[in-house]
This record gives sequence, structure tokens and C-alpha cells, in this order.
Amino acid sequence: MVSSLECVCTVEEIGFGQSAIRHHIIQWVSEKNRKLNDGYDFEKSRTPAKRAISSGAIDLSQSIAATDVNKPKSTETAENVEEISDYSAQLICAVIFNVAAFRNLSVKTHLASAAKYLQVKSRGCGKYELAQKLAIALVQKGYVEIQSPADYKDLEREKIVILKDFEKELTAAKREKNEVLSSSSSGSTESVDGTDSSPPSSLSEVDDESID
Repeated sequence: MVSSLECVCTVEEIGFGQSAIRHHIIQWVSEKNRKLNDGYDFEKSRTPAKRAISSGAIDLSQSIAATDVNKPKSTETAENVEEISDYSAQLICAVIFNVAAFRNLSVKTHLASAAKYLQVKSRGCGKYELAQKLAIALVQKGYVEIQSPADYKDLEREKIVILKDFEKELTAAKREKNEVLSSSSSGSTESVDGTDSSPPSSLSEVDDESID
């Protein structure tokens, strides 16, 4: 193994050669064996770290988003989006914002600004209630489509289809608003006084010579 990696991994400038590669491999194998002895399962899928999610290094479009509430235990179903459950609403919000879990969404940064853009009343709403209203609006306004047969009490991630990039629209709207505010602010500082500020001219001039 060392000989096969030597031509690729050798860095002569820092003295990283055959012995260093061998030492590195031994360290890696030892650490892996230690983790296995501790019961670590390398085959198990895990939720990515927040820094990996924020950097956009991982595609969450097909992953299962976690919600703050459990899946409904009731066998009752709902084909009308107006009857959506907290679980399904949170799932839609997590998917539309491309986050791994609903808890990663904040009311101020995500939900409230989205509600304002979609013209959804949010005053006095808690996070769960606001998520319900947003989910309904996202479906009704064509940002999200639920494949049939739809059960809004217990949605499945695979049935949620994003039709329009809501995050992109929201970001563009915020940028446009900031540009308008910035332009308005700079314009208000310009002077509108058109009066002549030059010193007044003399009303009369007196001849230095005396008059007989």
C-alpha cells in the first residue's frame, strides 16, 4: 500500500516520504480499530454537522428532515392542506429551506420573513402555528406540490416536490428591499436648499474723495 501511495502522497519539501506515509496509515488503522472496539458503526448514516450544512457541502434535497414533533399516531387522514398537522407542516418548512431539522429554523430569520413575503399574518403566532400557516401558503401558492395520494396528517418526504426556489426568491426580495432603503437614505442627505449663500454685495459705495 505504501509503495502505491508514495508517488501521489510524497512531499519532498517537508520530508513527507515513505516512512511518513507508513506511519500515517498505521495511525489511521489504529484509530479505526479503536472506534470499532468502542462499538462505532461506520456503515450507519448520520445527520451532517451544522457547519457542513451551512457551507452547502451536502445535498439535503432527498434526505429526511427531522421535525420537533413525532409522527401522528392517529389513523385519521387529511386530503385538505388546511387540515395539515404540526408534523407535516414542519417537514414542509424544513424541506423548502433545505435544512436537516426544523429546529435549525428560527422564527425571526426564516419563518417571519417568509410569512411577510407570502403575505401570511404572523403576529401573535408561535413557531409551530407559524409553520402551519407557511406550509399551507407554500402549497397553495405553488412553491410545493404534494404527490398523490396526499395525507397532510402524515406526509412523507418523498411526496414533497419543490416546484420553485423559494429561498432564492426570498433572498432576492430582501436584497431589493435593502437596495431601495439604501438609495432612499442616501438621497435624503442631499441638500435641497437652492438659496444663494454668497455674501451680500454692498448696497452703496462711497467715493473716497471728499465732495466740495
